[in-house]
Amino acid sequence: MAPFFLLRLPLLPVLEVVKHMKTKEMYNFSRCSKKCQQTVRNAAGNHFELRLYFWTENEMILKSKKGIENTIHFSFENFPVIAWSWTRSDNSVRRFPYKKYSGLYIKEKELIKYLVETFNCIIGELRFHCDATQNVFQPLLNFFLQSQFEFHLVAFDEGIVNDEDFKYLMDNCKMKELDLLCSVAVLSIEDFKIDVFCLRTLYSDWVTQNHLLKMTFELGYIQINCNMKKWMEIVKAWMNGWNKRMKFALFETTRFDLDLADQIIENVIPGKRIDKEVIRQYPMISSDLNFTRHSSVLRGGYDFQRKEDGVLATITQDSGPQKRYVFAVWQ
Repeated sequence: MAPFFLLRLPLLPVLEVVKHMKTKEMYNFSRCSKKCQQTVRNAAGNHFELRLYFWTENEMILKSKKGIENTIHFSFENFPVIAWSWTRSDNSVRRFPYKKYSGLYIKEKELIKYLVETFNCIIGELRFHCDATQNVFQPLLNFFLQSQFEFHLVAFDEGIVNDEDFKYLMDNCKMKELDLLCSVAVLSIEDFKIDVFCLRTLYSDWVTQNHLLKMTFELGYIQINCNMKKWMEIVKAWMNGWNKRMKFALFETTRFDLDLADQIIENVIPGKRIDKEVIRQYPMISSDLNFTRHSSVLRGGYDFQRKEDGVLATITQDSGPQKRYVFAVWQ
């Protein structure tokens, strides 16, 4: 069969062909020449998102908004002593093995720059392993801030984030969702502030009542370190106007018994007890940290109102196996 010279066609037909390629095909095509790269850039539009994972093995995903199957995975195996990887068994992953780790992320930055320029993509998700990025977090974040100021999701996984890095993140970029699966060494509560659409803090007990009252969010899954008295003060704080944007939150604590708190709340908070046989469905709210899907069915609970505008809220125990509170605001 005679070869077909795609780039000899007029520009518009070429762009139509490239637009219908899968993400992997577009990437391979872009690597053929500078002209191919420019053709992909012209055809890409705004249909691509880049998700970055700086873990024990750095990985990234180029994802098309047209469908979940239109993705391409890259893995940088710069920690060869690590025997596992969540992509190691996936033969479709593009691997970039190198044995010397300098902390400069040179190869990763080169590929990120190439993908951002070629596919006109935004960086949608940034996920950092606290231990792996402990000494290089701020210059690494500065690299991303050169191309954009706001991200959909930023996450810290495992270990401890020092207060300087955490404050630098909150002061220098915006994010819609924040995922803290780690401890945060916050030394100064006066400088502490979080304001995001969706927030999750798990696997640590660093969040106290003082921290919580400096957070605002619509969706939250908070592992909180407080006793029953502090918990009642948090409920009263919402009644008096704290976090008016909150719609749905899960609170997990091991410091007091939830069954006993259910009995005491009627004596502390004015409201109405709802029979356990009454089942109410809370409308789902879309989020990448979709922890509401198993907790949106409310059984019974305790209803009370915000003083300023009479907005109704319900506190009830989660119907799932975990012992946690559901705090739902009906709007």
